[in-house]
Amino acid sequence: MSRSVATPETSWRHTNVGRALFSATDRLVREKLHHVHRRGFDTVSVALVAVFQNVDVDGTRLTQIAARARLTKQSTLELVDKAEALGFVERRPDPDDGRAKIVVFTPLGLKALHEIREGVLAAEERLAVAIGRKFLREAKVKLATDGEILNVLSPITDNPRMSVKNDAWRINSASRVFAEAADRFAYEMLQRLDARGAGPVPQALLSLFMNMDMWGTRPTELAARARLTKQAMQELVERAEASGWVLRRPDRTDGRAKVVMFTAKGVKLLAEIGICVRDGERRMAKRLGRDFVAELATRLNEYASVRKIVPVES
Repeated sequence: MSRSVATPETSWRHTNVGRALFSATDRLVREKLHHVHRRGFDTVSVALVAVFQNVDVDGTRLTQIAARARLTKQSTLELVDKAEALGFVERRPDPDDGRAKIVVFTPLGLKALHEIREGVLAAEERLAVAIGRKFLREAKVKLATDGEILNVLSPITDNPRMSVKNDAWRINSASRVFAEAADRFAYEMLQRLDARGAGPVPQALLSLFMNMDMWGTRPTELAARARLTKQAMQELVERAEASGWVLRRPDRTDGRAKVVMFTAKGVKLLAEIGICVRDGERRMAKRLGRDFVAELATRLNEYASVRKIVPVES
């Protein structure tokens, strides 16, 4: 491995606005779930939030839930099956098409949804105190507007929106607005990466690349940083290894353990990602204002790291 690819500048991985949006969303989600678990709904997991977040109060088809959550139909089906087994949802005939089914909340599911609402509002109140109410209002409006602008440009935002029959907290919560903005940022960045000839790169692998130390990191540490299960991180490492971007080697400090390291190919890919991330920030700054984007990244990074986030198993 040559010196030029062994020591790239990588500070952008921890300071870019996409990472800030993702980290802030992560904290909001975990604080919300901490509240829900304390109220007795400890079977509501990070994964099941996709069901609660994307089912309308008057019911939603499985294909719509999958599109909103940006999951495969099979993954969504597994989540809905689990939510149904726990008694949170049930399937009923679609009143608009008797041949189809919709997913609706049960009375127990509505109780859990109420507690999620309380958790969302409490977490967002702490966010407002941390970054400023005025700035939070500005951020939500600007990021939502940015999403409307990019609807024309990016197929990732062509997913069906939630019904207006839902309460405002479900449609316009900071966690939802930030999550969609982070997703758009990542999607647009990966499109540019592909156009430069460095892709395609699955979006899921970004959580691996953004959390690896250049000198190697143990899989357990990677899972903790990315807030994924050990099994989920193992699958990401295997996918990246199969593409030649990373490899596993014995840990020099403990021969019984392994560390995940970038290959020369992976280091080059990381440099390309850095170029595309910076370009994405410039494009976002042009649409929303340079000062706003810089302030957003700074305030959200400070918010996400101000104290330890309550750990919740995925």
